[in-house]
Amino acid sequence: MLAETRKPARTSGHDRPLHRLRNRLSAILDDGASDLYLSGYARHGRDTYTPERIRELNEAPWGVGIGKTLTNEAGNDESLYVLAFSDSHYEPEFHLGYAYRWQFPILRSAFRFGIGFSTFMMRRVDYFDGTPFPAALPICSLGTKQADLVSSYIPRLGKTKGNGDVLLVCLRLSFK
Repeated sequence: MLAETRKPARTSGHDRPLHRLRNRLSAILDDGASDLYLSGYARHGRDTYTPERIRELNEAPWGVGIGKTLTNEAGNDESLYVLAFSDSHYEPEFHLGYAYRWQFPILRSAFRFGIGFSTFMMRRVDYFDGTPFPAALPICSLGTKQADLVSSYIPRLGKTKGNGDVLLVCLRLSFK
């Protein structure tokens, strides 16, 4: 007797990646804590820029942002955010992004170290004629659930000196 062949069960819409992504983003927005971001410190690589150029660049990129952060089932943070600050050339820079940080407690205290990535759409007047474009950068953090310093590093862009190699630091304050 021949074994009955069955067609594989059709997956429901709940199994589709875009549906899962929409649900994840909705969970962050609906259940996440509200965040306030304050930027104000950048450091340009001293081996990448001349001292004269560093004096011309903005190393106090003041700005503000808002977001939502959800600690997921694994204890890691997922964030959605909007951030605007003054870039290295004193021009406005805008980010709309998602960040994921794996969190590691420090000595069983409230302090924790986070490391992860951020993917975002950004707009700068000196790239692509001000047209928004996608980017991704590494991030790390140090602090508590309620307040931490979040930093990102922009690597040198190309072999020429004077482009990239910048550390950017923001303060994230979280309110439930």
